Amino acid sequence: MSNISTLVDTSKESMEDMEQSVLDISKRTPVAINDLTSALYDVRSAGIDSSKAMEVLEVSAQLGVAGLGSTKEAADLTTTAINAF
Repeated sequence: MSNISTLVDTSKESMEDMEQSVLDISKRTPVAINDLTSALYDVRSAGIDSSKAMEVLEVSAQLGVAGLGSTKEAADLTTTAINAF
């Protein structure tokens, strides 16, 4: 999460809320927290707004599990598709 804090304006976004959201997603998906935080870094690096970042992260985690890939790979595919449109 410390890497993610370098991408966001922590005066406007709560890192504690982000951490809790990642923990919540980890409870709903069989993905390790390290994989989720790594993918979240990629999601935020891709310019996905904070209001949509957790939704994109969770969908990416589900896609990674369903497609037998990694959450990071799925996040890259998802953010590329979003940014293309």
